[in-house]
Amino acid sequence: MRYLPSNPGIHNPAGWNNEGVPFWISPLAGFSLAMGGWLCMLPIRSQGRLLGGGRATPGVVTRHSKGKHGYTISYEFSLMNGARRTGETSPRKDPPALGSTLPVLYDPEELRKNTVYPLSLVRLAQS
Repeated sequence: MRYLPSNPGIHNPAGWNNEGVPFWISPLAGFSLAMGGWLCMLPIRSQGRLLGGGRATPGVVTRHSKGKHGYTISYEFSLMNGARRTGETSPRKDPPALGSTLPVLYDPEELRKNTVYPLSLVRLAQS
């Protein structure tokens, strides 16, 4: 231990380099936190857009497949022009029966964006 004889309250261990934290750590930490918050908002915004501007149609359950976190449900639905499309849900605990109908929301401008209603992150407002 080293200390100043004139002020013993100021002391450092021998061989200690008192450089402090590098200057770039603070901006990097702030940027990382901001990016993490922004990335968390992406699925919420995506589901909100689908709920607000998507079209609702009935979908028919065509297949279940058991996975690690539950059952993935495959479904088929009709577009406004009569064309048929398919979709798949994220894993769920209780699959509906094959052939049963589900409410499906799809984006008419981007047909690959479709999901079963109710959505996991957004809901309709109660008035």
